[in-house]
Amino acid sequence: MYIQELSICSYRQQLIVGGYFRQFWVDPRLAMTEVEDKDETILTLGDMFVDTPIWIPDTFVVNSKNGLVSEDAPETKGRSFLRVKADGSVLGSTRFRSKLICPMSKKDTEVTCSFQVESFGAKATDISYAWKDFEADSMVVSDQAIKLLKNNGWKLIESTPVNDHVELDIGKYSKVSLNFKLEKFEGEEEETESDDL
Repeated sequence: MYIQELSICSYRQQLIVGGYFRQFWVDPRLAMTEVEDKDETILTLGDMFVDTPIWIPDTFVVNSKNGLVSEDAPETKGRSFLRVKADGSVLGSTRFRSKLICPMSKKDTEVTCSFQVESFGAKATDISYAWKDFEADSMVVSDQAIKLLKNNGWKLIESTPVNDHVELDIGKYSKVSLNFKLEKFEGEEEETESDDL
């Protein structure tokens, strides 16, 4: 996950997160045994969520007001791609902008907001989400995002990745989260209803 935008509004109780979200999975049906180099890319498709015959995880952002991509996200074409390798491994990349529900009040000087991802219909036995290279930096917050957040009067204290499961009456679901701990700069003005977020 590469984050290019972070913007918070206590009035609307939301955090806007934008950037690139990548998923990796393996589909043995796509493996090509006749190709010697199993790391070779055999197929690349653009705009993967439009019309592709290839199976794609039904990933959604649990606490988003608008799904993975909001109606005001930059550019609709060229927003995503799908890359398939000879061993059946798949990389899906999507440019996203999500408005996340983040309960807070104007008086709060510190909040934790979360980007939570699950499968819409598949249980943990079918789809297991985990941050790739969990110990490494698989989530990057750009300087641009830090600057946008600072312009809102907030600073990012830490971003923590979490691999988890959710137990519901109908079964167990795999989930990943990225928790953003944010702190308001002292003496900053509160947002008003007219703020453009």
